[in-house]
Amino acid sequence: MLSKLYIKNLAIIQELEVEFDRAFNVFTGQTGAGKSLIIGAVELLLGFRSPSQMIRPNAAEAILVGVFDLSDPLLQKEIAQVIDIPLEEGELIIQRRLFASGKTSSSVNSVPIPLPTLRQIGELLVDIHGQHENQYLLRPAIQLRLLDSFAETEKLAADFADVHHQWRNAVNRSKELFEHTELRKQQIDLYEFQLQEINQAKLVVGEYAQLESEFRQMSNVEQLRELAGSLIQGLEESDFPVLDILRSMLNKAHQLADIDEKLKTIPDQIQSAIVELDDVTKTLSQYLDDLELDPQRLTELDARLALLTRLGKKYGNGEIEAVLTYRDEVAQKLADLKNQQTDMEGIDALIADLAEKRKKIGQKLSDARRKAAGKLSKAVNEQLQELAMPNARFEVGFTETTDENPSPSGLEIIEFMIQTNPGQPVMPLRKIASAGELSRIMLGIKSILASPGRSSVLVFDEVDSNVGGRLGEVIGTKLAKLAKDQQVICISHVPQIACFAQRHFVVAKEASETETASSIRSVDGKVRIREIAEMISGKKISDITLKQADEMFRECQKIVKKL
Repeated sequence: MLSKLYIKNLAIIQELEVEFDRAFNVFTGQTGAGKSLIIGAVELLLGFRSPSQMIRPNAAEAILVGVFDLSDPLLQKEIAQVIDIPLEEGELIIQRRLFASGKTSSSVNSVPIPLPTLRQIGELLVDIHGQHENQYLLRPAIQLRLLDSFAETEKLAADFADVHHQWRNAVNRSKELFEHTELRKQQIDLYEFQLQEINQAKLVVGEYAQLESEFRQMSNVEQLRELAGSLIQGLEESDFPVLDILRSMLNKAHQLADIDEKLKTIPDQIQSAIVELDDVTKTLSQYLDDLELDPQRLTELDARLALLTRLGKKYGNGEIEAVLTYRDEVAQKLADLKNQQTDMEGIDALIADLAEKRKKIGQKLSDARRKAAGKLSKAVNEQLQELAMPNARFEVGFTETTDENPSPSGLEIIEFMIQTNPGQPVMPLRKIASAGELSRIMLGIKSILASPGRSSVLVFDEVDSNVGGRLGEVIGTKLAKLAKDQQVICISHVPQIACFAQRHFVVAKEASETETASSIRSVDGKVRIREIAEMISGKKISDITLKQADEMFRECQKIVKKL
């Protein structure tokens, strides 16, 4: 519910705050006093209306603040999902600032939000009946949802939507597969060739380094023999072999150690060098014995290294590991492409099966909706009779969808239709020109399709246009009945309607030599009776009029208590 509304510098409103009742609220007052500005303020607050030329003259900005009490946990959750902000207290404070420059800013619980988000929140919170562009129930998609609720076909509608999306996905998949048949064939040929080329090479991680080392050795056999032989000769076969010289030096080292004990480690060190060099000589000798040139092996190594180099450059940026990774990726792509081939072979059967299933569910849904539409039309037309629209005829229009433009909501597009007078065409409800007629029609529909929790506030403007006293009581009763489940805010000129409200506000316009301003006050008791009396007879109020107003108020409140 809307618990508070603060308005500052809006048109002829200088500054005021309104505290609403959670049930039925009515605003009355003289024509031009600014009653419709209350509705306009709510529209501006929720982003439903352009702020053009709405700021009070000479004011830098207008400020609107609405405090909403979200008692319904489902509504609270839905709004929290829209704004992505937790609403722990169940209270929503919406603020909108309108600047003279034309810019605006909006926030929810002090968090800035964009205008589209503000409108989303507004559609969840409020239904405003009176201005076409702001009415939630004028949208065919919402009307369909209401019809399904009335017909209890929500589950069937959800099943149809699910099958429809499966069918649509299959159709799109078929088109995609068909359009890329030639490209897919080329890709399969390419991937098969690449996979075969890599697999035939039987690559092994680390193989290249090992083969490169072997190739380097075998291609330099002569140089290796020359170098190894030269070392062996120098160590023990030359005129002055290194090992012989060390052995001679070992004797002299022993003599030094015998004379000076500080040098006793020297002989051992020279002996160690002799042993190690002797091992080097044996190792080199064995290396020379084993070293041989194998021209065939050299050719094989050269060819293998060339193959690895080519594959590395072609598929792996020079790295065998990258080539193997690319092979695995290609294998997966090839499998996917071949699966697409398999999908293509079975997709037509799947489409046919889903189309038949969609048709069966759709027909069942259509039959249920048409049956419910007849009942709904009868009930709404009875409401319209009570609302002094005896020539109006309400019906639910069904337009079959085509194969070129199928709908996920059913086999038909539905829309609420109305004929307001004999001889006039039946037209969509959203095309009704008269705001007063539209408000009454929407009141009749709401009386049948009341949906507590969808929106917490119902706003009616001009619902009593061209309405007399007898009809005023009927409208007041219906509004009071709606207010049992949802908050109702109504602008009215009819005393009978005002008598049904739980809270009565009077809007007045006060003018001075320099400015004009609207004021709002909540009236009760004798002051309220006097306001009702003024609505009956104008400014000249007699005791009889006051008594009539008092009796009218008491009778209407008795009806409210019985609802």
